[in-house]
Amino acid sequence: MYGLKPTFRRLENTGSTAITTGPLSATMLDLKATYRVLAQPEPSDVAGQLFAPPSTASTTTPQMKTIGMYKTWFARADYSIIAICQNMPKSHRSLSNKPSYEVVDIEIPYMAEGQKRMHPAPYSPN
Repeated sequence: MYGLKPTFRRLENTGSTAITTGPLSATMLDLKATYRVLAQPEPSDVAGQLFAPPSTASTTTPQMKTIGMYKTWFARADYSIIAICQNMPKSHRSLSNKPSYEVVDIEIPYMAEGQKRMHPAPYSPN
């Protein structure tokens, strides 16, 4: 099962204003085709008109991808998760047996502050 969460208001939505709609498909090719149809600008949707129509560029030629890894975040994980993440470049290779992506270190500003806001410490009277 493949899914896509597009930018807020990218796809026309007649439901609640607090949701983002996106397609689900059995294959990536089906997902791509579905998104191309759904993401066509809707003339009656003012917000949707702000987005360009989806690209129809061919994706048959594999291109090198970049994956950003926030090592500070992963360092807090269980060892088994850390091992999987560290071995990703070795285990995921293209048909030519060359890495199909590179992993780069990233920083996410205000991550600690965001976590404190989303998951505050239990109340303590001291």
